[in-house]
Amino acid sequence: MGNTQNNNKGNILEKFIEHNELCLWNDNTQTYIHPATGSSSAIDLSLYSPSLFLDFEWSVHEDICGSDHFPTFLHYKNKAALLNMPKWSFKEADWHNFKFKCIQEINRNTFKTIKENRCELRTSVLHFISEITIPKSSTVPRKLHKPWWNVKCEEALKQRKRALNQFKRNPSHDNLTNYKFKYARARRVIRRNMRNSWREYVS
Repeated sequence: MGNTQNNNKGNILEKFIEHNELCLWNDNTQTYIHPATGSSSAIDLSLYSPSLFLDFEWSVHEDICGSDHFPTFLHYKNKAALLNMPKWSFKEADWHNFKFKCIQEINRNTFKTIKENRCELRTSVLHFISEITIPKSSTVPRKLHKPWWNVKCEEALKQRKRALNQFKRNPSHDNLTNYKFKYARARRVIRRNMRNSWREYVS
């Protein structure tokens, strides 16, 4: 889906999809730009089982990210399942308040009238005290920091994206040449920064 012409390989792939009862996630979005001619097509196909249709969303990145293929993404709709499990942060705990709450809440008078499930009650009270005196880590996944990324990389990437969008709006020879220049420049800047950052680290 997305190409304007058929060929034998495409027909074979179509029969394979039908025979195995698979589905195609692609829409009409182009996923490839030819580096020489500037022509675009959708040659990157995402196949899936019908049982996964309601769990994921398919999309194409707006930038090629240093390649001639646009990255494709599968976004899991159940974002809550992707969150990190919170962990107790014992280094930041208020142990003085924790001890005071335990002495205040967990004593003989607390369980004097209770004959059954004393262990469960004691556990629930202890858990409640921990909740208010011991903080937990965040459930949001941490973003990895790139030590080599700086303002020059960001500016080069913006210029590459701007040139790509200009070419997509008006696919002329001049815009293609300008895009190739900005593409090469961004790759050169990023590679140089990565190399210099590694040299500084190992030194």
